Amino acid sequence: MLKSKKMKFLLMGSILPFLGTTLFSVSCNNKKLLENVLKNAKVEVENKNKFTNTLKKEEIKITLNNDDFEVIDKSFEIKKDDETSIIVKFRIKSKSKSIVSEQISVEVNGFKDKNLPYSYSDLWNDINKDGKMYSLSSIGEIKFDVVDTTGLSQDYDRPIKREQFSSIKLTKEQLDEWYDKVFGYFYKKIETLLLYKSFVETKLTSLLTAYGTNATYFAKIYDEAVKELKDTMDVYNDEFKTDLDKLNKEGLESEIAKELANKIEIQKGIFDKQYHSLTLTQNNILSRLTKLIVDPAHKYFKDEETKNKRLGKLKINQKLQDAKLDNVRQIFKEHKAESFTIEVDATYAEDFKFTSDVPKWLKDHLEENSIKYTPDPAKPEYTQQKFYEDYFYTSVFEIELGRQIYNLFGEGYFVDLTTLGDWELDSKTTPGKVLLNVKTQQWQTENTKQKELNEYVIKTLNEIIDDRWDDETKVEAVRNYLLYKLYYASEEELEKVKETNLFVNKLGLSLADPYNLIAGGSVVCDGYARAFSLFMYYLGIPSRYMGGIGMPTEDEDDKVAHAWNEVWLEKDGKGAWYPLDLTWDDGDEEAGKDSFNFYYSYFLQNVVNKVPFETSHKTDPVLKQFYVNRPTPLK
Repeated sequence: MLKSKKMKFLLMGSILPFLGTTLFSVSCNNKKLLENVLKNAKVEVENKNKFTNTLKKEEIKITLNNDDFEVIDKSFEIKKDDETSIIVKFRIKSKSKSIVSEQISVEVNGFKDKNLPYSYSDLWNDINKDGKMYSLSSIGEIKFDVVDTTGLSQDYDRPIKREQFSSIKLTKEQLDEWYDKVFGYFYKKIETLLLYKSFVETKLTSLLTAYGTNATYFAKIYDEAVKELKDTMDVYNDEFKTDLDKLNKEGLESEIAKELANKIEIQKGIFDKQYHSLTLTQNNILSRLTKLIVDPAHKYFKDEETKNKRLGKLKINQKLQDAKLDNVRQIFKEHKAESFTIEVDATYAEDFKFTSDVPKWLKDHLEENSIKYTPDPAKPEYTQQKFYEDYFYTSVFEIELGRQIYNLFGEGYFVDLTTLGDWELDSKTTPGKVLLNVKTQQWQTENTKQKELNEYVIKTLNEIIDDRWDDETKVEAVRNYLLYKLYYASEEELEKVKETNLFVNKLGLSLADPYNLIAGGSVVCDGYARAFSLFMYYLGIPSRYMGGIGMPTEDEDDKVAHAWNEVWLEKDGKGAWYPLDLTWDDGDEEAGKDSFNFYYSYFLQNVVNKVPFETSHKTDPVLKQFYVNRPTPLK
């Protein structure tokens, strides 16, 4: 972005040859005064980082070095042969004397050129840099309920049992109460974990099967936690038994009562901290998973009739009446690499309005920054890793343009389109129509893999979605499934990317390809966001694939190219966009580790740790151009 600075100016011809002519109706003594004032006049434009046709007269400042003179009749016009320059016209007059100049013309240059490619920083400055889009909503605090283990059993053998104590000075009721304080509180925590393990092994079987796993993960966590908690109690069992025996003999008024009460409080603090550290995250996740168990009688595609009916509603599967649009639909569906022209009704014209306004520089911008990586021997420093880091900064518009065509078939669907390649807007567009010519396409996922991926999504939805759920629950089910199945690329893989300049994982697949769901390869943020959008499309839930800058901290050095999602939910009769970031909620630290170690921080929350989502996730300004005036899904 060009910094704002004061403009240089050129007088149209030198002042000196005109002094003494009819240019100034002044005496000889005042000629030098006028010459001095004009010579030192400053013509300023505070912000030249704009096109001349957007400039207002008030933005042109003319400063004189003599307080007795003032500027009158100020105006300007765009230079005919150079739209980056303006001609400022004005006169000056004295406040105390009868001195008035003829009109002076000054050229001011250095404004933005419509015919030059934009840099990302120019684009960022121009298009709603600090402007808010529609307001994101938040579902409020996520509730983690206690898992209902009614009817389940566990086989924990308490080391110190209640039967080992017989009433002496304490009554039976008093002894029961003190046993629960001294031992019961701690033993019940251990028993709860064993009941949770039993719950997973019995009640959660169908859901875990849908995830392609079993109870082993949870069982291992709970077994390890129980072992550590038992080891902690083993140190205190004998000591606490001795103290409780003494209390039973001496009574509640004895010193041992106070000593034992203090010991219990200290031990509870230690034990609770250990318990939460070992199990809190998994207990919370388990409490949410229990809400996602699917009734076999209410599967999303419970029979062929239901399946065909639901899939038939997807616009990508519908034959369109408009032959041109239907041809485009087939190209997308079958991944044909042929050119096409699409004529869009005026109702969609706003999607391309920005493109139509500035086609030259935007075409140049896309041509120079196309999302196709080709090694350049002259620029060895521009690696594929660097190319990916610039991904959103240079190519979001191209991706979004592709999605706008998908909008004709339903917002939210895309077939992992890498780029639409060469395209142009017909300059002879008829009124009420927008003609878009697309010459080539490149697909990130080849058609055979895309078909396999689509079938995988349909099969998975039938296992993890109950048709009675509301959209919020469906979103959570998909989100949790993807967080279990996907994992972020390891440091080793990312280092390999830098070394080889190939943006692929160990399997040779793109780190942004949702096909890794099937292949078992790692992904980056793009893969999470694309996969989620595809699932939402098949559920008929409006979603948006968002890109831009992720800022996990306030440190500018921490900002990275990032992708996330928004989903449209209806609550209490009102609809709104809710943000979610699967990448930042995935807690897997070990690549390839199947686990339920994830968070709910960026799940449908507009504010996270007192930081607005819009602050930590800066939407790319080109992408913002399409959404800023669209606060609701495309119908």
